[in-house]
This record gives sequence, C-alpha cells and structure tokens, in this order.
Amino acid sequence: MTTLDLPLPARPVNRNAIIAASVVLFHVAALWALQTGLLRRAVEIIVPAQVIAEFIEPPQPKVEPPPPVPKPPVLAVRIQEMFGVAATPRIAAGRVPLLLHLLGPNHRPQQVTADLASFWQNGYPEVKKELRRRYPKHSWPDDPLTTPATRSGLKRDAK
Repeated sequence: MTTLDLPLPARPVNRNAIIAASVVLFHVAALWALQTGLLRRAVEIIVPAQVIAEFIEPPQPKVEPPPPVPKPPVLAVRIQEMFGVAATPRIAAGRVPLLLHLLGPNHRPQQVTADLASFWQNGYPEVKKELRRRYPKHSWPDDPLTTPATRSGLKRDAK
C-alpha cells in the first residue's frame, strides 16, 4: 500500500464549532420556515384560529386619510377700500368666495372674514370704535355700505 491509499487520521472536531454550526443551522431553518409560511401553518393546525385571534390582531386594511380641504383664496385689503361693497367678492364665475383680511391703516389685519355683510352688521361697529380712537384722521363712517371706497382712507380724500 502506498501512502496515498491510506485514510487520513480523523481530526477531532472542536465542541464549540459543533454548537455554533448547529445554532446557525437552526436559525437558517427557522428563517426558511417563517419565509415559506410553514411555521404559521403548523401553528394554525395545532392551535385553533379563535385562540390565535385573541392574542394576535389581524391586519387591518390601510385607509388613506381624505385629502385636505383646500384653503380659500385670500384677499388682503384695507377696510376703507371695501366701503360700499355689500357682499363678499367671489372668483371662478362666482363659485369661490374670497377670505378677506381687512387691514387697518397700518396695513395689519384687523378682521378676517368670509362674510362681508355680517362683518358690516356685527364686527364693523367694534372695529370702527377702536380704529377711530387710534386713527382720527381716517374716515370711519357710520354706514360703510353707502360710503364710497377710498384708497388712502383719509377724511380729506373722502370728500
């Protein structure tokens, strides 16, 4: 017999290597079972579906939220420029009312409204009192619906 025909002596396998290999093999098998659904099917056979439903909530279908309501178009305009206008201005052939930011003489919003007629009836008397005190040179008529609009808002321009 030649030296090539002799079997090689068996090397002793390290115990830790066997344990590590078996753990890796177990994890590979578990992942395969999870991926193919075998584990779930086995559980469904052993445990009734009613018992499983008590512990695991079935997946709910995704309900998409409704799209946000579009914001109305805004018109920032001085109060004196809206004198004589009874109704809220509209765009898109009268379908879309404008959201009015009614500005004071300092070009800061004094009132935000989508209903100009209601503002002239209810909100204007209070706003007029405050603005008349702060801006005495400006025109603040008692009846804004019959007063013509002015660009500057000053009393001298209202004549």
